[in-house]
Amino acid sequence: MIYRIVIVALFIFTLSALQTKTNILPLASEQENARKGTSSHQGFSINVLPDYELQKEEEGKDIIFSTHSPHTWMRIQVLEVDTANKLTSVNTATSTFEEQFGKAKMIADQHHIKKPLITAFEAYTDQEKAALYIVKAPSKAQILVIITNIKKHSPDEQELFTMINSIQLKER
Repeated sequence: MIYRIVIVALFIFTLSALQTKTNILPLASEQENARKGTSSHQGFSINVLPDYELQKEEEGKDIIFSTHSPHTWMRIQVLEVDTANKLTSVNTATSTFEEQFGKAKMIADQHHIKKPLITAFEAYTDQEKAALYIVKAPSKAQILVIITNIKKHSPDEQELFTMINSIQLKER
């Protein structure tokens, strides 16, 4: 009897996980129309979807913003770290995020990011949702700090996830 309950629970969990993952995939036409964007100073490339632009924001940071929604943007920063200061870099990024967006909570469900995450947080205002994703880079001397901002309940978040998942760092 317990065996059947476990099997049914696993089936329901798998089915709901597959359904959730399916909901975050972009349309095939969006992927086909994406163009390769390259950061001129941070050493990464990204597939930029239609209606988005990639620009250098400031030294060591790039921004991707929506040309149709002023609330939708994503900041990308590649940080050089060593093993000794990786935790310090993560804590600094989290503190800076909270200074900008208010009290953040850890995101428990991170299935939409296909990169190896160190941690993720989100914060809300009355109209917007911001998220911080700290991603392990292939090089042990780097981490990727990504901040997203969208209008609450916006479908644009799926597009940002698609672009995040396409980021390729150049080996250092």
